[in-house]
Amino acid sequence: ELDPPLSLAQYQLLALLYQDPRRVYSRDQVVEAVWPEDDREGISEQAIDALARRLRERLAEADPETQLW
Repeated sequence: ELDPPLSLAQYQLLALLYQDPRRVYSRDQVVEAVWPEDDREGISEQAIDALARRLRERLAEADPETQLW
């Protein structure tokens, strides 16, 4: 259990990646899964990269022995 819990965006990204761990998702697919109701034009590549980085950091906190990338 993570404390504090994952943000909604982090959880949605994790859920997407968990569906098929061997699949590579495009940035557009990530945006659709994480920000389904937002104006997608405003989501930058840097925002997606930052979200992925924060998720990796949070998961590494929970299990420092496992390398996730």
